[in-house]
Amino acid sequence: MLSTVYSSMAGLQTFSKGLDVISGNVANVNTPGYKGNQAIFSDVYYGYQYEDGERPYLKSGVSGSGSEMLRTTINFSQGDLRETGNETDLAIDGEGFFIVEKDGERLYSRVGQFSFNNDDILVSAASEAQVMAFDESGNLVPLSLEGLKTMPAQPTENLSFLGNLSLGSSQHVISDVEVVDSLGSIQKLNLTFRNNNSNTPRSWFVDIRDEDNNLIASDLEIRFQDNGSPAKGYNSVSFDFQPTDRAKQNINLSFGDVGSFSQATSFSGASTSDLALDDNDGYQQGALLSLSFDEDGVLEANYSNEQTQKGMQIALAHIHDKQSLTQLGQGVFRANPSQSIDIGRPNQDVYGRIQGNKLESSNVELSQQFTEMVIVQRGYQASSQMLTAVNEMMQQLLEASK
Repeated sequence: MLSTVYSSMAGLQTFSKGLDVISGNVANVNTPGYKGNQAIFSDVYYGYQYEDGERPYLKSGVSGSGSEMLRTTINFSQGDLRETGNETDLAIDGEGFFIVEKDGERLYSRVGQFSFNNDDILVSAASEAQVMAFDESGNLVPLSLEGLKTMPAQPTENLSFLGNLSLGSSQHVISDVEVVDSLGSIQKLNLTFRNNNSNTPRSWFVDIRDEDNNLIASDLEIRFQDNGSPAKGYNSVSFDFQPTDRAKQNINLSFGDVGSFSQATSFSGASTSDLALDDNDGYQQGALLSLSFDEDGVLEANYSNEQTQKGMQIALAHIHDKQSLTQLGQGVFRANPSQSIDIGRPNQDVYGRIQGNKLESSNVELSQQFTEMVIVQRGYQASSQMLTAVNEMMQQLLEASK
C-alpha cells in the first residue's frame, strides 16, 4: 500500500504541474506572438519480481510508481494576423523570426510590437531590444531612422509636358510653372509657345520669362514629325536659370520620345492648344509624415513634399530546431550556441513575408486548453481519491491489529 501512496502523490504533483502549464497558456491568450506550451508526461519506476532458476521468468505483475512531467514543448504554429493601425507593428507570415539584440546578446522573437526610441532605433516595445536589419553592405545593424527624418530639397532639372500644340493656334501660354531653385525655394516661370509652321512645318519657338516678366530664354525650337509626334533632335530644349542670389541651374524641357504620342503632340485642329506641365522632378524640403514596411521588410519614409525614400531592410532568422530554443519571457527566445540558424531577407525562401500594421496573435486555442484542463482536473481528483482510499485502508489495518 505504501507504493500506492507514492504513486498517488506523484500523480498529484504531475497533474499540478500540468495545470500550471495550462494556466500559463490561458493567461497569455491575448499576448501578441505568444507560443503555447504543452506538458510532456512519463511513467516512472517500475518494480519486477522474478522466479529463481536457470531461466528466470516474471513471477508476478509489474507495478509502477506513478508519473512525472518530463518537460514542456513549445507550439510554434502561426497565430492569426490582426490589424493594429500602428505603422511600426509588424507580423511575419511564414517561418522566420525577428532578430533582436539586448545587452550585446542576440535573441529571436515572433512579436513585432515595435517602436522607435529616443535614439531613432527600432526596438521591441516590451523588452527595448534593438531590431536588427541589413545595411547597404549587407551587415546586421540596428534598424535606424538616420538620414530619413527629413528629405532635402531637389532643384528642378527636368520639366515634361503633355498635351497638344494645335497647328490652328498662333501661340500657347503656360503660366505659373513652378520650379525649385538651388536653395529649395519655389520660382514661377511663364512659357510662351509661338507657332513657326509658316517657315518650318510643325515648328514652334519657346520663350521663357520669370514671374517679373524678365526674359530668361527665347527662340528655343521644338519640332514635330508629319504624324504629329516629336521629331528627332527637337523633342527637348534646355536653358540656364539663375534667380537672384541663387546658383545657376540648367533646366530641360522634355516633350516626349521621338515618334511617341505619350506626351506632347502637334496635330492640326482647333484654334486652341491644351499642352500643360506633366511632371517636375524638383521638390522642396520635406518633413517626415509617416513610415511603412513593405512585404520585403524594407522601411519606406513618406514626406510632406509627397516624396518617398527607402530605408533599411528587416533581417529574419530561420531556426531549424525550434524546440531547442529557450523561452525568456516578453516574447523572446535564446538559441543554444550549437543550433543551426540561417539569416536572410523577408519574402525569400522559408523566412516569410512582412505584414505591416499587423501583429501575430497568440496561438493558444481556448477550447483545447479547457479540454485539457478538465482532463487534468479529473486526473488530480482521481489521484486524491486514491490517496484517501489508501489512507482509510491503512487506518482499518491499524484498528484490526489492536
